[in-house]
Amino acid sequence: MDNRYPPGEASTLELINPEALTAVATESSHPDADPEKENRSEDLTAIGSALIGAVEHAMADAGADFAALFRAVRVELADDYAFLDPFALDPSTGRFGYSGALVPVSQELPTNTYVAGISEALRRVVDRVATGDRARRVRERVGLELALVARKQAPALAQSGFRTQLDRIAGTKVI
Repeated sequence: MDNRYPPGEASTLELINPEALTAVATESSHPDADPEKENRSEDLTAIGSALIGAVEHAMADAGADFAALFRAVRVELADDYAFLDPFALDPSTGRFGYSGALVPVSQELPTNTYVAGISEALRRVVDRVATGDRARRVRERVGLELALVARKQAPALAQSGFRTQLDRIAGTKVI
């Protein structure tokens, strides 16, 4: 459990049990599965997790309730990106969850759908907080956090397609 939130506030996120993640990963593995494809999917999920975590960190520094904002944005985007819907009952939508920088998706999604959905959700969160007098500071902080991720994971970012989305998410030049 993420200790940055007071008790009860983290409940706005879908809490993920680490054993359940292992079960999902095991269930999705087939004997005929392409290990390279699975590695790309894991890399994509890891990059998505890192970017969401970076924006979450920047929002915490700005005093914003990232969990509530992210959930609201996911609801808004559910028609276009069904995997983001926090209320989806249909497992074929891809069941997305987020808790403490973990972003499990229980079904493989096309890379461009995942990248576009996560990027748009993060952009909207940043736009809601980056208003008024603090807009520039918030965007710069988000840009800094995203640049740190970009520096650590440059090849994976470029391969995933997230690299081209960083400036759009932050609303300013990242690197």
